Amino acid sequence: VTDAYGEFDAGRAIRALQAFITRDLSGFYFSIVKDRLYCDPESSVGRRSCQTVLEEVLDGLTRSIAPILPHLAEEEAVEGACAIRDSFLSAIPGKNAAQYELTVAIEPGLLFELMESLQEEPTSTCSQLTELMMSARTTLTSALPRDLPTDAVLSSGSFLINLEDRALRSCLTPPALCW
Repeated sequence: VTDAYGEFDAGRAIRALQAFITRDLSGFYFSIVKDRLYCDPESSVGRRSCQTVLEEVLDGLTRSIAPILPHLAEEEAVEGACAIRDSFLSAIPGKNAAQYELTVAIEPGLLFELMESLQEEPTSTCSQLTELMMSARTTLTSALPRDLPTDAVLSSGSFLINLEDRALRSCLTPPALCW
């Protein structure tokens, strides 16, 4: 894929990605891991390792299609931001989100890079990310600040992407939110 892009041959890049997805990923890998994904307990090492591999595969595929399908790659960012927003809003039921300054701390990686595509500056009052979060101000960082206010509310979780129904689900582990 990288060689195809280097030679400006998008058709070859698409064919290589399509072959990988249909033959290697769908035809082989999914068939050997489906029992681990559907039958193993949620916290089992086998299932978690499989989810980690799928997250890395999604990362690679998203990066590979971004040059020719940027809107599809950006959709991952919006899906992730909406899942984070839902977590934030559920923690402040009945309150006006626009009264809060939100800090989103995400480990470096694809999700962080996708969130950066929604907010160019580290802190903003008018970015796409701030609009999606419905907050007064949003700070995007790769680590929680050390100087958090004493009245800050912390919430942490991670978002797993279900490849079947494209749903983002939360579970406990970073990213972290504070407001």
